Amino acid sequence: MANKSHLKFLSEKQLSEVKDFKYNYGPIDKEEEDNIPKNYNILASSFRTDLNNLNSDIKKKYREKDTTLDIPYDIDYIKITFQGIFAIKDTWEKYYNDFGLEAAAFYDFAKKGLFAVADRGKFQTFITNIHNFIEYELEGNHNVKYSNYLKYISSFELLRSNDILKFDLENVGSFVYLSIIDLPLDEEVKQQIIQSLISYMVDNDIYYRYDAENERIELQNPTSEQIQKIVQNFDIIESATCSAFTTVRPSEFNTVERQFGFTIQNAGEDLPIVGIIDTGISQQTALAPLIINDTTFTLAGNPLIDQAGRRSGLHF
Repeated sequence: MANKSHLKFLSEKQLSEVKDFKYNYGPIDKEEEDNIPKNYNILASSFRTDLNNLNSDIKKKYREKDTTLDIPYDIDYIKITFQGIFAIKDTWEKYYNDFGLEAAAFYDFAKKGLFAVADRGKFQTFITNIHNFIEYELEGNHNVKYSNYLKYISSFELLRSNDILKFDLENVGSFVYLSIIDLPLDEEVKQQIIQSLISYMVDNDIYYRYDAENERIELQNPTSEQIQKIVQNFDIIESATCSAFTTVRPSEFNTVERQFGFTIQNAGEDLPIVGIIDTGISQQTALAPLIINDTTFTLAGNPLIDQAGRRSGLHF
């Protein structure tokens, strides 16, 4: 077999020839970053589409509202997707003070946020900044100014009734669950809307159970029309889900008893442990026999309360 050449490492000679390498990841030097030309045309074009959709969605929302209902407040919610993780501790105050946007919940490890329009006047400042950003980047008008915070936004949209409804109204189960939006800075506003919702349910003979700790309302046998009206008019509902997979029957005391379509047969076996990251898990499911009843399995909050991937804007 022919001899093959091999690389021989001569430490004394080659170590002296080692050069510094510059890698293309990690933080960029501020001076160097300033010299890199930025092109925000794609982002500005996306903002223009988002702005047009926002305007049309808001008009549609208020066309669908029932003005005969006694509801003390109307609130618009904006869903914002960020370029990266939203710095809750450092940035939420800026959005509230400058743009009138109160952080209500975060998803996908704070890459997406739900913001309530707490001050419509200040929110107009946000809209003006969007207009200026589009005009600056797409029309070349460098006389207008905009907030640099817009560059950290990927997209924005209105929370619509179709987004809130997580099921087809034609397939409503016996129970419907309403997740309540958290308004940490406007608790009084929140409670007034909830009370008006409770009054509506009482007046329309809808059996309900309000779980204030978990921020949920359970409705029993509501009609699809009633669900639609609640979602379209009471601006405190983040999501509406149903229990189409459950069955309801009388208990031995003739009260309503909810059951699921299956049961766990091997809960006592040595099974793999699965962690539910960033959400927690509800015990009101058929999986309850498998849940480890230990509140120490958490980094924050109660792991036995399903938060549906949400984090309050004021929990640092």
